[in-house]
Amino acid sequence: MAKPLEEALVKAGGVKMCSRGDAGRGSDNDAPNYHAIYEVPGNRATASDLVSTAAKEVGFSLVDDSSRANAEDNRLLADRTGQRSPYADLAEGSVVLLVTEYGSRTYTGAGDQFCTVTKRDNPPSDRTTVDITINLPAFKR
Repeated sequence: MAKPLEEALVKAGGVKMCSRGDAGRGSDNDAPNYHAIYEVPGNRATASDLVSTAAKEVGFSLVDDSSRANAEDNRLLADRTGQRSPYADLAEGSVVLLVTEYGSRTYTGAGDQFCTVTKRDNPPSDRTTVDITINLPAFKR
């Protein structure tokens, strides 16, 4: 599910900095998910347009979701209902796309297995750090 979105982000100039996922087969998690940090060109307004356009190209429609969390100086976008899961071995439900466009946070650096972002005093103004997370429904029981 992430590949088309990632291809659209790269096509628009985004660079993947880090990614991780969970197959949903462990004792503590039965729902697959994927998480990636991208650096996209431009300030947050430009990044927002770029990410929304890339998401729309692959069937997601992002809406401002900042009121659902303590957004700090970040912008949270989400599509919680736009696409149904196509996987027969998962429960019925929607694919959830969550996007965080960071204000003063940037990726910590290579070798960080958790894709950590850290608050910076002087974040770059010519690029924006963006987190994309895709959550799938849980496996059927």
